[in-house]
Amino acid sequence: MPNWSRGIIEIKGKGKDIKRFLVDILGEDAKEVIDTGEKIILRPDIYTWFKGTNRNYIEGQIEFEYNYQENDSHFEDNGFMAAWYVEPEPYQVFSKQYDLEFKISVVEVLGGFEQKVHIQNGKVVKNIAKEIFIER
Repeated sequence: MPNWSRGIIEIKGKGKDIKRFLVDILGEDAKEVIDTGEKIILRPDIYTWFKGTNRNYIEGQIEFEYNYQENDSHFEDNGFMAAWYVEPEPYQVFSKQYDLEFKISVVEVLGGFEQKVHIQNGKVVKNIAKEIFIER
């Protein structure tokens, strides 16, 4: 059984591209997908898994307000989870395929490390993992 890294995922890009990514990559696990024309809501039973990753998911309901006229939109969720650590390769593919930028920051308390990943234009800008010490 893996230790879980917890943290935040940020996605930047055009609203239509973020919406398409959320529906394509996370939508299959949603029990219900609601699109109001201004907001998309993905309602899972518990988790929404990122298709194509090694056990990465978002816990709880996902909401994203989009505007097709905006060039820059931003999605952020602090319920991001990854088994052990974040593998950047799937996000490189997503970045190219959907023209998006990803910033992921996680902490794995039991193993004592934090990781920061930044992917832009399909390339890894940053993938830093460092040990942390937590007093118990």
